[in-house]
Amino acid sequence: MNIYNAYYQIIAIEEKLKPPKIFSSKAIYFSDASFSLDDVEHGILRKYRWKYSFGYLPQFFPKKIIKQLAVEQIDCRIHFALNSGAKSCPPIAFYKYDKIDEQLDVATRSFLKSETGFDDQNKTVYVTKIMQWFKSAFGGTEGIRNLLHITFGHISTTII
Repeated sequence: MNIYNAYYQIIAIEEKLKPPKIFSSKAIYFSDASFSLDDVEHGILRKYRWKYSFGYLPQFFPKKIIKQLAVEQIDCRIHFALNSGAKSCPPIAFYKYDKIDEQLDVATRSFLKSETGFDDQNKTVYVTKIMQWFKSAFGGTEGIRNLLHITFGHISTTII
């Protein structure tokens, strides 16, 4: 996550790239390999999930090094820690290995509290687009409901 957040800023400033090109530029060099921001996010941090499948489908032929570096289990909280320069992105933070769970919990609660809307009259909850784009990582609609329940308490409304 730290590499992603740092390199987004580096690539944007030094190479003057903007979305969508910034995500596919192979500007991150490690060992004898080069990586893009997409490689880091969708390959390593999301365990080689296909970018446009709401997280349900794996990439068909991920590189060997991506498979070696990929997380063992996908953690939906990463979506509240990655900053891709969009207006509704979480703030950039530095994550420490020994405090990662605590920091991701704080990032998740903070982001959800700032990006979730409630319409009590119509019994509707408006969630961030991130939850739609990566629905599988959150456990589908029921997983999103559970995450909101943990963050806000009882949720008995429609999620949009």
